[in-house]
Amino acid sequence: MPIQEFANGWRGLNAVLFEKYSTNAWFKEIQIYLLNRNYHINVRLELADRYLDVDPDNFKAFSYEYSSLLRDIGSVFGSFLDKMIRLISTEEIRGNLD
Repeated sequence: MPIQEFANGWRGLNAVLFEKYSTNAWFKEIQIYLLNRNYHINVRLELADRYLDVDPDNFKAFSYEYSSLLRDIGSVFGSFLDKMIRLISTEEIRGNLD
């Protein structure tokens, strides 16, 4: 899947989540967390580009910077989902969601 298609899919998911949960106070907390982590990951991605170009000729090269970024992106995504599921479940128990 090309990166742009993935990004467009994520934007679509983000829009769906925003439409459904943006009125909930906890949603803003999750947005702030993601914006903060996104900034730091983007800075690290720019720094990693100094060491290794993203190019088909480098497909066998290993980069600790890129592997660390992949791990951290997965960790942020996992934390986001854990928190969202926990908060949604709490809201559903209270009867505040449909």
